[in-house]
Amino acid sequence: TTIVVIVEAVIMITGLFFSFRAIIGKYYDIKDDKKVAKAWLIHFIPFVITSYFLLFFVFSLVKIPPLAIFLYLNLDVVVLFFTFKFAVEKFIERNYE
Repeated sequence: TTIVVIVEAVIMITGLFFSFRAIIGKYYDIKDDKKVAKAWLIHFIPFVITSYFLLFFVFSLVKIPPLAIFLYLNLDVVVLFFTFKFAVEKFIERNYE
């Protein structure tokens, strides 16, 4: 089971990186992988930390499991949006000009 969790985590991290790189490459025409990797880390690290705490926060407040999962997933999408927006505004757009 531990190996499965590690493989799933690697697949998630890889998928997020390549989708981030594709989006930045398409809309900002940045081909420098170092800049994209730094911006992705600025996006990914706060997202993972916030999601981790959000998971425990939602499940400690909401005692109905289906509702807790629903709230967590929706709030996680909001966190994903704001961390992506933060990374793009602070790193990509600043270096794009």
